[in-house]
Amino acid sequence: MDRCEGFPILETKPEILSKHAMRVTGGTMYRVKIDDQLKYVCVLPRTFHESETMAIPSFEDNEGANMVRLWRGEDGNLQYEFQIWPGLPQKRLWHPDQFDWFDLHEVERITENVSVVTTAADSRTCIAKVKVVEVQLIEFETMIYRLFKDTGLTPTFLGHIYEADRVIGFLLEKVEENPPLRIDFEACKKALQRLHEYKLCLGDVTKDNFLVQSDGTVKLIGFAQCETCLDSSKIVQQEIKMQQEIENLRWIFTE
Repeated sequence: MDRCEGFPILETKPEILSKHAMRVTGGTMYRVKIDDQLKYVCVLPRTFHESETMAIPSFEDNEGANMVRLWRGEDGNLQYEFQIWPGLPQKRLWHPDQFDWFDLHEVERITENVSVVTTAADSRTCIAKVKVVEVQLIEFETMIYRLFKDTGLTPTFLGHIYEADRVIGFLLEKVEENPPLRIDFEACKKALQRLHEYKLCLGDVTKDNFLVQSDGTVKLIGFAQCETCLDSSKIVQQEIKMQQEIENLRWIFTE
């Protein structure tokens, strides 16, 4: 087995699928494919020079781990530690269906985290939202879709998305995406008020939150900035926020 700085490294060159900035540590997380398995390699700052090839320790004796963390010790020597990097907590996995990210074919990238995909089983076109690194940012959003299950207020939640034994996102039905016009204001207002009935605020109201359907109804999306208020002592402030959201909605329809 090949070695680097005294420790065993991979004999075959891994395929780097993507890399992601780690805001807390300032490091970089690499998604790599090793012998048809997905692994994560977390490299802390100043571990490798720009011209230096990244050395990845072998997972041979640590097959249960899905991540290896690399850094330089105080003596300048390369250090590493195998870990199990979790995804969404088990208690947040409320839907019975799960989809392997590698079984979804990306048709179009909408944003960094949102894509139009088709499923391998039936070629159905859906919307996928994933967060590889800061997966906790979609935890609350996942639970909002559970709250509105069967209400028709949101697109149907089809299941959780996983890779490397960790859940990193969710799959939604792809609904009509007609942008709202001025004549749709009342329908959008009604949808927003239904959200408010659950003591929830969108947090940042834009036209992108509203998908107008052919029958004139509206579905809500984009709950990443959503806020809730369960503290009765702050209910007045929450009601003010709700009214402000209605006014903001009115304003963006008069632009």
